[in-house]
Amino acid sequence: GHRAECTGWNEELQTYHPENVVVRNGALHLIAQRTPDGGYTSGAVTTAVDVFGYDQPGYSDFTYRYGYTEVRFRTPAGAGMWPAVWGLPYNSDGDEIDIIEVVKGSAFFTLHTGSWLGGGQHELPGIDFSQDWHTVGTLWEPGKITWYLDGTEVYSVTADIPDQPFFVQANLAIGGEWPGPPDASTPFPGSFDIDYIRVFQPANDSTATF
Repeated sequence: GHRAECTGWNEELQTYHPENVVVRNGALHLIAQRTPDGGYTSGAVTTAVDVFGYDQPGYSDFTYRYGYTEVRFRTPAGAGMWPAVWGLPYNSDGDEIDIIEVVKGSAFFTLHTGSWLGGGQHELPGIDFSQDWHTVGTLWEPGKITWYLDGTEVYSVTADIPDQPFFVQANLAIGGEWPGPPDASTPFPGSFDIDYIRVFQPANDSTATF
């Protein structure tokens, strides 16, 4: 049997399983399932070692410091879903770059630090990300992070900018303190679809490690 982990973060309800990570029709699908006993399973991928409790399909260790990261994605519909693409350093003391989280119909772009919100957070309401594909990007520079949605700058922070290598991960959490639990209208299975996650860096920058 595969190892799996219920992260215990944020009172979330899901347990992550590798079989909930599916590549189909050229895209990655992180699939949320309701189990017969009333629980939930979901999918997660990471470029770090063993964060979600199992080795990743096609896993390779990758970290980067500075550069432009872009994600083309589509979210699941319904209450209680918490799709996210985010970065962390190993042994983080609170640093976290949330490229995007979609909760209760809003997109959130956040830099967490040891003071939790650290650099800050921006909420963008009013877009149904389950209806079509969108692209989100972060330009991470020394002293500044800028977020872009569908090619338009939406937010930037200049305080507490991390300067150590980060790995990248994507997951579909279910329930928890922030989104609340799924309800009777939440469709299952739900899928967080990712066309690609790309990291671009100048050719003379050697901070990426593969």
